Amino acid sequence: MTILIVDDEPAVLRFLAVAVENHGYEVLRANGGAEALTICECRESCFDLLISDVAMPRMNGRALAECMNRRYPGVPVIFISGYPGSRQLLEGLTARGFEQGFTFLEKPFSTATLLQAIKTALSKADVRAAFILSRPGETAINPG
Repeated sequence: MTILIVDDEPAVLRFLAVAVENHGYEVLRANGGAEALTICECRESCFDLLISDVAMPRMNGRALAECMNRRYPGVPVIFISGYPGSRQLLEGLTARGFEQGFTFLEKPFSTATLLQAIKTALSKADVRAAFILSRPGETAINPG
């Protein structure tokens, strides 16, 4: 499984990437939304899960997730933030193409909390894929 982690703070990005890599996931790191988009444009396949800071300069996490959702519908998202008011930036996402929902983790959080959120997000994505594949009379599609 490949996880794209996006945060504009290098120390946070490094911490998150190492924690996730140490548990067997492949990690793509991006220092912001524009870099995340560039990474995906340069790869044949992109990622299974997006973890993004909400409050970033130039392109916030919501804008990035909306863009990624248009390119890769159904990819699960975990938003992270330590800034007050970040949760309000995410209001209305489920009505704008995020029917699959998303997870929000408030910084600081433990590695265990992060890993549990990853496991839950990926298992929900697997359930959605299995449901899509099991619908009789329809062509199988890959939501990720």
